[in-house]
Amino acid sequence: ILPVPVPNQLLIYSNYFNVSWIPQSNSHCFSSYIVSITSSASNVTYVTTDTSLSLPVPSTNDTEYSISVVAVDTGGRYMDPLNVIKFTPNVQLVMNLMLGQTSPEDDDDTVNITVSWNEPPYSSRPNVSDYIIYHNVPDPDTTITTTIAPTTAYNIPDATVGSVYTVGVAASNVLGTGVIASATISIISTIVHVSTTVHVTYSTTGGTTQSTLPSLSISSTRIASPTPTSTCTPTTEQ
Repeated sequence: ILPVPVPNQLLIYSNYFNVSWIPQSNSHCFSSYIVSITSSASNVTYVTTDTSLSLPVPSTNDTEYSISVVAVDTGGRYMDPLNVIKFTPNVQLVMNLMLGQTSPEDDDDTVNITVSWNEPPYSSRPNVSDYIIYHNVPDPDTTITTTIAPTTAYNIPDATVGSVYTVGVAASNVLGTGVIASATISIISTIVHVSTTVHVTYSTTGGTTQSTLPSLSISSTRIASPTPTSTCTPTTEQ
């Protein structure tokens, strides 16, 4: 009886997975390998003389599959498998979803919401093909944008100052779209720094002289209003 092959790490791609193994004998009595894939949903057997096999990702989501390989001799005999590979195809949750905002323009009351996230941690699953961004999850008519992996950032335009948004991101692969990860952001006004020149006019003997003082930096808080300017011109008489 031939010794059992040693399986390598399972490789999972966008729509297929690859299982390979290392033979433990070069005996002339070798006939073939039997690869068994079992689960609660199915039980499939493949016969091959190769040392690897590429198969489509199972369509049953969140179901555990077991893969085993044995070497069969010319007499049809084989040993029971010693190492069984187990994996569960699924769509995992994105990680570390972060939201931010840009500053409002001087003549506008809207901003961009900056969205970033990390891809799901590696596990026995098909690779992510794209990400679905929900601009405001509670809104049944929310805008939905799709970005192609491996992109993990997006800017949502035209968010209104003073509004609250709940942004969601979900990973998608050949099995479908996963659970939505969400975060909430309140769009606020920003501190606007304005530089202006204050002119001081005063009278002196022999006429009127205008003196210009150094520029002053004036800070003001704006909520969806134009940038403030200074029109004050104080006058001092002597």
